[in-house]
Amino acid sequence: MDSPPASSALVPLLLVLAVPTPSSCCSFAFNPISSTFSAHLNNLTPWLLLDYPVAMPSNLEQDSACSDLWGLHFGVLALQRMLGVAGKDLAPLLRTLLAQLHFVAECHIQDPQGCVRLETVNVSQLLETLAQHLRGLQGRSPHFPGCARLRCHPAPPALTGTHDIGAGRDLSGRAVPGDRHRLA
Repeated sequence: MDSPPASSALVPLLLVLAVPTPSSCCSFAFNPISSTFSAHLNNLTPWLLLDYPVAMPSNLEQDSACSDLWGLHFGVLALQRMLGVAGKDLAPLLRTLLAQLHFVAECHIQDPQGCVRLETVNVSQLLETLAQHLRGLQGRSPHFPGCARLRCHPAPPALTGTHDIGAGRDLSGRAVPGDRHRLA
């Protein structure tokens, strides 16, 4: 009996490697975008100081398949930070908006290379960005292969280590203990 050619063992291996790992794929059974999101956003807007500073990424790759999902991810993080300091009247409005975006957490978006840099923008820009990203996802397939891992443009040499979230802050903006590049 002849043994199978060596190349036949390679085919199953290549098939396994070609399938995205569950952690890198984000998929939903239905389109999770709510038709009432803009109404909730409009209810929240009058309660906010529109020059309130929030942190948003400045160097994510513009990926037609993932950019909107990534933008919502960082919007959720900013809204969660706002919820932590919100008063009793604002907190329920933020919770309602966050409930509309709960599906983003199911993607377990990660920054394994620590490449995301955050910049300070006004909350009014955040709100515009959230609406824009939700419009970008409406009518799309609810499958986002390869979107669980963030991809970034490299930092210009002058900025390396000064604004890099991976060099002193985690994705929620908290300082990473023991990091020699800790941001002030």
